[in-house]
Amino acid sequence: MKKYFCLLICMFFIIAGIQNPANSSEKTSTVIKPEFTVQSILSELDKGKYVKTEIYVKFKSGTSKESAKKIHQALKSTVIKKSTILGDVERVKLPEGLSVKDAIIQYMANPNVEYASPVFIRKAAGIAKLMPNDEFFVDQWALRNIGKYVYGTKGADIDATYAWRVSTGNYGIIIAVIDTGVDYNHPDLYSNIWRNAPECNGLPGVDDDGNGYIDDCTGWNFVTCESWDDTECLIPTTGNNDPMDDYGHGTHVAGIIGAVGNNALGVTGVMWRTSIMPVRVLNQYGEGDDDDIAEGIKYAVDNGAKVINASLGGYGTSPVLEDAIAYANSHGVLFVAAAGNESNNNDINPVYPASYPYSNIISVAATDQDDHRVAFTNFGYASVDVGAPGVYIISTVPTWMADYYGYGYLDHYAGTSMAAPHVSGLAGLLYSYYYNFNYSQIKSMITTYVDVLPSLDGWVSSRGRINAFSSMSALWEPFDLKAKIKGSYVELKWTDVAHAEQNTIIERKTEGGTYVTLATLGANVNSYTDTYGISEGVKYYYRVRLKNQIGETPGHPDNERSISTGLIAPSGLKATVLSKSKIKLTWFDGSGSEKGFKIYRHDGTGSYTHIKTVGRNVTSYTDKRLAKGTKYWYQVRAYNDSGESEPSNEAEATTSAK
Repeated sequence: MKKYFCLLICMFFIIAGIQNPANSSEKTSTVIKPEFTVQSILSELDKGKYVKTEIYVKFKSGTSKESAKKIHQALKSTVIKKSTILGDVERVKLPEGLSVKDAIIQYMANPNVEYASPVFIRKAAGIAKLMPNDEFFVDQWALRNIGKYVYGTKGADIDATYAWRVSTGNYGIIIAVIDTGVDYNHPDLYSNIWRNAPECNGLPGVDDDGNGYIDDCTGWNFVTCESWDDTECLIPTTGNNDPMDDYGHGTHVAGIIGAVGNNALGVTGVMWRTSIMPVRVLNQYGEGDDDDIAEGIKYAVDNGAKVINASLGGYGTSPVLEDAIAYANSHGVLFVAAAGNESNNNDINPVYPASYPYSNIISVAATDQDDHRVAFTNFGYASVDVGAPGVYIISTVPTWMADYYGYGYLDHYAGTSMAAPHVSGLAGLLYSYYYNFNYSQIKSMITTYVDVLPSLDGWVSSRGRINAFSSMSALWEPFDLKAKIKGSYVELKWTDVAHAEQNTIIERKTEGGTYVTLATLGANVNSYTDTYGISEGVKYYYRVRLKNQIGETPGHPDNERSISTGLIAPSGLKATVLSKSKIKLTWFDGSGSEKGFKIYRHDGTGSYTHIKTVGRNVTSYTDKRLAKGTKYWYQVRAYNDSGESEPSNEAEATTSAK
């Protein structure tokens, strides 16, 4: 299909439904046609791209071919194409010097012309980038690199603006930031901060939710030492319910993950909507011991975090810290860790927690605005998983920093500490959309669909830098599913927007029922016809799910479509010439509740008109008193007191000339 594409073909249809009165028998149905005026057509002229030397012309019903020819000759235009499918619309070439506008005016001045209109040129509608209005988004090269910020390379980014077409996040996805705390009052973070509702709404001094922590409304502070020297704690302290950031690091990390998006303020996170859980495990100098960190990890797991971001690390393994990682692993929590900033090979000299051998860990190296591996980043083909942007990263910092040594509410930081939260944010986006996936599947979606880079090939196991759009759209379910009744079948059509599906699963249910699989098809499919026992007068629901080696999509309720079956339309209509004035029609009766059938005809000079009504279970009709040597087109509809079915297929025949 369109592997790793930035454009997708989207079709937009305007469906005009014409209902016939439920009158009986022989009355001719009234056909409602749109009214066209010179003004209405010319008003559209400058709204699109059009052919400058051609127009469409349609003559009114009853206009003779000779009259039409004379009208064209008067303007010195030439018919280059005629379409009977569109009701004898002619495409004409204009003479040199006659503009499209003037031609339309002159043609429509003639009373025999129904309309004259431009030949507009359409193009595939691309997936629009979803651009937030945040004030400093232009500086967030990691999300959208246009090649101007810090002399970067255009496209050396994680493709966030395309990924946001799939999802911008979900407040139900809790991402714990175990760090120096988070400024939970920051105006660009406030509405995305996790709130522990029982404690926020409970009694002061009471452990309302029974989790062992009193009044932990916005997280917890686990720091037990505010200052260390080389051997001992200089300022011991106790934990409390205030995880406020008094260093700046954790707030910066939180903003990368989930600064509120599209709020005309500051920056945007990888997730526009999320719940950031502040867990303070590092002190005012950015240091913390293993048991504080381990307790913070356990708190995050026990209080519902789907992802833990650990932009911290050091050398030397610890059973205490490892047990906490194992606890997160056993509870299905993804653990994203910074690989470190010492240009170290973590395969040889491991950094922890990033290098623990647990499947829930994603270890992250740093890349720059040119998609180069940053010189300071740690690496390791076996122990480091992916790269992500990690220099010149603008994000939120605590509000108390404003005007303090040049700081504002935002600032630029660098390090694998900044790379890791890009991955955590992507994990949150993936959980928002693929909400049935476990941490192993989310990790695979991140590490499988990277942009492979020469600078990372051989340095990290995935060989690449994360690409949010590639990960998010790998199994992107069709969002434009259309269902249409075709005789006794239901025809499904959609645009295939995924790039990594192996199977396409078609499912159906009735009102109040459970989805069942109709068919499991291959990749790159965009249509299916349901022929399995379609009944009249039933509402059916359809959805399309996708599957590959990583997993199956959940079947998003927003993407399902319903259709109610009316009368089943006749099918297999055939027209057989009997003589110079007779044509016999035969069709298959697929309905079980029709009162009869209405036969429609046109001869190429106008729209279909109702010519005859026949009774129930009748499957043939002979049309008589026709003109010799003339081509006719037919359709048949079933009808009852509730209305008419869709038309049958079209059949055509030409009477004998003699």
